[in-house]
Amino acid sequence: MLRLFTNALKERRVVYIKHIFAGFCLLILSLSVATSAFAQNPLSKEDAFIADNHPEVKAIFEGREDSKEILDALTDAGGNWRNLFDAVANFDGDKREDCIFLVKIMPHLDRLEMTKEILIEHVDYGWAAKTDFPYKVPEDMFREYILVYRLGDEPVTPYRALMRERFGDLVGQSPVDTAKAVNKWIYENSKVKERGFFGPRPSPVNVLNAGAGTEEDIANLTAAILKTLGVPSRRASIANFSQQAGGASWVEIYDGKWIPLYPDSPEDFGDLNRWERNKPRNITVVIAQSAFHTAQVTQSYTETGTIEMKFFRHGEVQPKFEHFGISVYNNGAWNPLDDLGFDLEGEKLSTSEKDVFDAVLGDGLYLVECGVRNYKGDPWVQTKMVELNPGGKINLEFNLDPPLEDLTAQDLQRRTIKPLPQFTLGEVHYPADMLGKPHLLVFFNLKNEPSIRMLPDIIRFANDNPGLGFLLIHSGEPDEKDDVRKAVEAAGGDSSKILWDDSGDVALSWQCPRDENGKFTAFPASILINAKSEAVLYDEGLNLIIYELLEKGMGFVSGP
Repeated sequence: MLRLFTNALKERRVVYIKHIFAGFCLLILSLSVATSAFAQNPLSKEDAFIADNHPEVKAIFEGREDSKEILDALTDAGGNWRNLFDAVANFDGDKREDCIFLVKIMPHLDRLEMTKEILIEHVDYGWAAKTDFPYKVPEDMFREYILVYRLGDEPVTPYRALMRERFGDLVGQSPVDTAKAVNKWIYENSKVKERGFFGPRPSPVNVLNAGAGTEEDIANLTAAILKTLGVPSRRASIANFSQQAGGASWVEIYDGKWIPLYPDSPEDFGDLNRWERNKPRNITVVIAQSAFHTAQVTQSYTETGTIEMKFFRHGEVQPKFEHFGISVYNNGAWNPLDDLGFDLEGEKLSTSEKDVFDAVLGDGLYLVECGVRNYKGDPWVQTKMVELNPGGKINLEFNLDPPLEDLTAQDLQRRTIKPLPQFTLGEVHYPADMLGKPHLLVFFNLKNEPSIRMLPDIIRFANDNPGLGFLLIHSGEPDEKDDVRKAVEAAGGDSSKILWDDSGDVALSWQCPRDENGKFTAFPASILINAKSEAVLYDEGLNLIIYELLEKGMGFVSGP
């Protein structure tokens, strides 16, 4: 699923892999430092770049609009900043500008790993690709599809000198001639195999030496060769087909337009219909990727339709709702189409209406899902199966308010409070000041994200029920009070009515849990008390439907 399942699944998968990959890279870096007396330690705080300590560096970039961006990039490189700076200083004129461009767009780990030699090679051979061949690289294609050193998620390595030496004799009179020659060589000299290990992608040089790799590995190698030979290139892929199992990776080259190149099938060069020639309604979403830029290019390969989605809560459109997704039936299971999160080529993903999400897909059968937590805290998922036709548009609306019918009084009680604790905060003496009156107590702390997200709904509920007593109790440090007052006012509340539980003792007496360091772990805590001084609702922690839950609780509040 794109957001309920896409964000949950994709975030976990991507974050876990990135963390493991990051740890692996940092381990290698540490070992390198330990084994070389002259190696720079990228993690050394002593060697890190501090702009004010290097006026000679600041002077070089002074007056540029991107001066701060460059200095921030050097700072982000830690102890490895000297490698990046020395590479920039190695060039003049437009070459220096291109090197600076690479330094600015590098992700953090690349800045820690990049060496002067690798960066210089990519700039030098990138420029050679502009000048040494019969065809010319369009200026608007150069940086993104020739110069950029990355292909995907492989380690940062030098590869261009080797590719130029090995494949320079394949250069033809046009980008298409060169691409076809490289396509033929790859087909004859590489073999597709399944990935047999967990870890980073192999570098193009490793794939070349092995003569084998996954479809993605071989596509990366093909793109590396083509970029070196002056042919703008990017990897294209389908994560999940509709009519056949699995997905595929191939390459697109640019010669006036983007043209597909299939490493495993030279005879299909340029054929946009390859994936649907024998399997109609096969394509779901096609992604094109060049290092740091990814876009949907589905419309180049198949007729598409649009699934338009709107989400409502309390009858109002929720433009920022993210917990939804679209899946396709593939190989016996509904598989999420994570790639819908990328922009369409040349335009934005959503329409001009900010409250609408448009998914542009190949025609076929899809499952649209969205979900929230119900009043018991369990997942409440809505699903709609739709058939999308070429050029068609399906409008879907989802009401995110879960049904209340099966919610009992027992379901409203996370905790049982008997008897109600007594306290005095400011001029409030509890429970004396609330005897015989239904009221709501809320414990919160703005260092706690659920409190920040839920406070507007809690205050709105209190404002909508003026006959209900409302005690808003902040349990936290005294120096937070100004920010708390501003947040309460912004949410529509009266900041003068806030009760300050600086020690946290009152929240603790009401059984609000906290960890061994004294930090409350389940804020906000919302406790609804009836006129008989009985707690009819106790809810704690993140609950984005707290307004509805409190409304349900009001049904259990009776008079004395």
